[in-house]
Amino acid sequence: MGENAKIFVDNFNRIAGGSDLEEFLSSERTSPTYEGISEKFSARIQYNYPTEESIRTLTGKDIKFSYGVSPGDKDLALGRIRDYWNSLDEVNRNALNRGVGFLSDEALRAMGEGEGVVGLANFDGSFFLRADERGANFGIFRHELAHLLQYKLGGVEPEEAQTLINQMEVLQENKNNILDEIQRINLEPPTPENEAMKTFLEKNYEENREQYYQLSAHYDVELDKRVRNSPFVKEWENIAGDVYKKYTKYGVKGLSELGYIDGSPDNVPKYGLIRSYGGTNSLEDMSTFVEEAVKSPKTFAPLINPESPLYDSIYRNKIEFLYKYKFISDSEYNKILQTAGVQ
Repeated sequence: MGENAKIFVDNFNRIAGGSDLEEFLSSERTSPTYEGISEKFSARIQYNYPTEESIRTLTGKDIKFSYGVSPGDKDLALGRIRDYWNSLDEVNRNALNRGVGFLSDEALRAMGEGEGVVGLANFDGSFFLRADERGANFGIFRHELAHLLQYKLGGVEPEEAQTLINQMEVLQENKNNILDEIQRINLEPPTPENEAMKTFLEKNYEENREQYYQLSAHYDVELDKRVRNSPFVKEWENIAGDVYKKYTKYGVKGLSELGYIDGSPDNVPKYGLIRSYGGTNSLEDMSTFVEEAVKSPKTFAPLINPESPLYDSIYRNKIEFLYKYKFISDSEYNKILQTAGVQ
């Protein structure tokens, strides 16, 4: 950059530069190693960080934060959502039926999730992201959003899932109330009436618990099975071939680290996968493709150009599938092809 170049970095780590701006951030006085790029703070700068209310107004969706999210991470997350929302087409906006939640490290640990978890998608049309740079980035945002679109295309309506959640919440509250009542009875002197009531409550508790487990199994197992057995997913698997749980470490034979069994790192495209993590199952395969397509379209250039020694028709067929079902927009699809020099 030239002697009078200026660099702007905002609170969301977005960078802009210019060579003829009269006001710029910083001061020569505060920079002992000043070499032409100084640091000044303009008195006329007015910070316009988004708030939860402004993001709800923009998106019409719920934005929630767990306990333990720092003010800085909260500002980062809200700013990113504002930017990302404006880049989405109508199909992807509609896939986000409810909203986005941001979870702190403490909240994720309390849920039993490890350090490697950066996002969690739900059948009710919502998803959670880790509330820092690992989760609040465009690739992960679109990865989890792709899962929501998979659920809808796979025959799971968010309203159905939300109904199950509401029913489970009622049953959980019933169980808690019953346990409180049993505990109260246990503190009283034993009487025939108390013993009869305790027996009745214990039976009622078991009935509520059984209903809860049945609904939970339907939510966690049956809805997932419905999506995985849908014609839409089978179409993807016909393109992918027999690759899942075959070449990757994650989720295979007790292994939890990323990478391929042959020793190749996670981010190497091979076997028709864009990342080793996609080899876990067809839904993750789809979502990792979307993630890479929106954040680094150049990755696909040698994979979809027939003149490249790395060409594999599976990659082009998968890109066509994602475009067909609107996981990627017209502009995102065209950018991939243009970067690869193909039509």
